Amino acid sequence: CGACKRFTPLLAALYEQAQEEAADEDNDNMTFEIVYVSSDATKEDCESYHQQNHGDWLRIPFDAPLRNELKKTFGVFAGSEQSDFPDTKR
Repeated sequence: CGACKRFTPLLAALYEQAQEEAADEDNDNMTFEIVYVSSDATKEDCESYHQQNHGDWLRIPFDAPLRNELKKTFGVFAGSEQSDFPDTKR
């Protein structure tokens, strides 16, 4: 979605900064990690967008039930998915 495409570069910059700071401190342990939870329409779209825009971020598999559980728990999902989570505030 448009909002995600505008937000992703900002999140990527934050992720890059966290990686650089961890490297500057000679720390092999990442102190910051991002998990991609797709709202794409298809598995192929999910994999393509992840590969093009999310590099080495962790990703919940497209067909994993955990994907929708996380969306519901944290109220983070695409506007087009609102009907899938009618009792969840965003």
